[in-house]
Amino acid sequence: MKILRWLLLILAFCIGWSGRVGPVMGQSSSSAYQLDVRPDLWYNKIDGIRLGGVVTGKEWSSIDISSHQLRAGIWLGTSLPEDPVSYFVSLKEPITSISSLGNESFIEGISSIRAGYQQHKIKWYKQWRPELGSSNATSLAAALFAARHFDDQYRQFPQLWQSQWISAASLKGTFRRKNRAGRWRLTGESTVNLPFETREFFRFHSELIHQYRFNRYFSVKNRLYFGIATDQTATEYRWLTATASPVHWMDHGWFRARGTIPESWMGSGQVQLVGGPHLRGYTAHTMKQLNSGMSPLYNSIGSYNVEFEFPNPLNTAFSRIPVISQFTHFTSYLFGDVGTSLGLTTNELEEYLADAGMGVRFELNIPDYLHQPRGFFIRYEMPFWVSDPLPGEDAMRVRHLVGFGTVLNL
Repeated sequence: MKILRWLLLILAFCIGWSGRVGPVMGQSSSSAYQLDVRPDLWYNKIDGIRLGGVVTGKEWSSIDISSHQLRAGIWLGTSLPEDPVSYFVSLKEPITSISSLGNESFIEGISSIRAGYQQHKIKWYKQWRPELGSSNATSLAAALFAARHFDDQYRQFPQLWQSQWISAASLKGTFRRKNRAGRWRLTGESTVNLPFETREFFRFHSELIHQYRFNRYFSVKNRLYFGIATDQTATEYRWLTATASPVHWMDHGWFRARGTIPESWMGSGQVQLVGGPHLRGYTAHTMKQLNSGMSPLYNSIGSYNVEFEFPNPLNTAFSRIPVISQFTHFTSYLFGDVGTSLGLTTNELEEYLADAGMGVRFELNIPDYLHQPRGFFIRYEMPFWVSDPLPGEDAMRVRHLVGFGTVLNL
């Protein structure tokens, strides 16, 4: 296990640098290396104010759109916890032999230790697109990674985590199409854990999103979600009903460590990381269980989410602003969710859950040079009806929820 862990760590640091010294030191007229260094700070309850710097580097070529890319950061927690220094580094190298405009391929090494969690990963990615800028695309990504949660003090709900190493392989496919029936996005990802420190387990989840626009003002978005995991699956890879699985919290700075979002907001169910089955009206139910020390985690789940978008004055105002209107959207919608477990494992949700309400969403998205999304959204929602209210609470009442998430291409 230690050999595998150190091999992944060494590869993560070295892949992006292989063959890079020549171009950086001796740039040709057709390529140049761009390096940007900037200060960075963040906050969580354990590190206090986290001070550091972020470095980004890219070799840009006027001939080939694929390029070497570096992202790295190192920080010091001013509260000087037990592990005060944290870091993140990603080194991405194009595979030119199987890359072309719109059909990129790369290999990436990632290594990070921050907020009581470490991960070391090697990832291969390939995209197929019929033409540059097309909405239709297919992509495939395969990865080997080792990860471990090692410090409970960063977790507001430590019962969601186990402390043994996860040494796993994953495969993810994404299929996007646009036709007369609207926009479609199908994603499927499987993860297999190798039995080194933890028992072997298998996890699979899939998501189908369809959006049909009646005109420039009205549209409907449908989402089907399905997930299943074997009984021995590590706790952080199982599903919560209302929010993303705990392991995905590590991908978002706002949720990575306790205190960045006030703990009282999280504990009351007023804040949610969008993902998983997304039964948003049950965020308060989930947080009440977590606050009492319970672990409302399930090994299978299925859900259907629908949103009907309608116009609002703010979005109309944004659409009239040059440039800004290309990157920002402010939408309003009615929503409904329904879901339950699938009855396929021993750790299941026993009843159907449903909710409905109204919400608004602000989105900021500046795509990268491959037209991939690179943005976030914030939702404010009012799930005014739930099928299974908390004890002493009416099924119909005003509830408040703020949701965070990342932008996806449809």
